[in-house]
Amino acid sequence: MASRIWDPDSGPSDNGGEFIATCSDTAVLIGLLSDASPRIRMIAAEALGRTHDPGVIEPLLALLTDDSRVAAAALDAIGMIGGDRAISALIGVVNESRDLTISEHAIVALGKIGDERALDPLIVRLHDRSDSFYARKLAARALYSIYSRGSLSERGVEKVMNHWHAWYLF
Repeated sequence: MASRIWDPDSGPSDNGGEFIATCSDTAVLIGLLSDASPRIRMIAAEALGRTHDPGVIEPLLALLTDDSRVAAAALDAIGMIGGDRAISALIGVVNESRDLTISEHAIVALGKIGDERALDPLIVRLHDRSDSFYARKLAARALYSIYSRGSLSERGVEKVMNHWHAWYLF
């Protein structure tokens, strides 16, 4: 199918990229995740995120070892979907990945989901001086994003405020 909508020599044909981006058929989009073109895989991952279907998280997780742009799109999509599986997968990426692009996208996705379970991994990244300043700043923003939703427990609020303020005051 992708060969009809994407020509590697000249780019999209017949608005192929637009077709993929607006497609809501998860079976078609999952099939496109194995296309030879990184751009097709990236657009398909983004479209899967817009479906908000928790059933597509596993195929998106398979993209985390792909081209960094494709993996980043998969992480963004997982963050759009949310849910328990998404949160645990993103926390795993934040805890384990040393690929800066990948970990940054996972940090941002956790901030968008806004779940209290993300606090500890984000706090660790916030204080990790071996991490880039930008990744640490993203962790601070993610913590603030989670805090600003107003759904944290009292302990969660205290944890965020202690670490977030300490980070900005160092």
